[in-house]
Amino acid sequence: MKNIKDYIVCHKQVCQIMDIKNDTYILKPIDDNSLTLQVPVNSKVLRDLISKQEVEKLLKEIPSIEIITNNDRLIEQTYKNLMHSDNFESLIKIIKTTYIRNENRRKNQKK
Repeated sequence: MKNIKDYIVCHKQVCQIMDIKNDTYILKPIDDNSLTLQVPVNSKVLRDLISKQEVEKLLKEIPSIEIITNNDRLIEQTYKNLMHSDNFESLIKIIKTTYIRNENRRKNQKK
């Protein structure tokens, strides 16, 4: 369980915990002071922020993260599956794959 004034990610928004009542976090998104969220403390939409050390480690690992090699018909489903994982390497895999596919299309003058 987190403490008041801690930061947490709710869905895709970074929020500060303003209060904790009845096993519910009262959250305030850092980019929208007019919004207040109430989310159960055990909700699956909550996750911890990534630490600076984790970011630095992840940045060093980017060159070794493999791209997706599925054919075009399967890549959309693969992207969806990876997007739903709680794994930052999966997101980097999507970004790298998309970048390389777009570069190849540009080289081949395709859309």
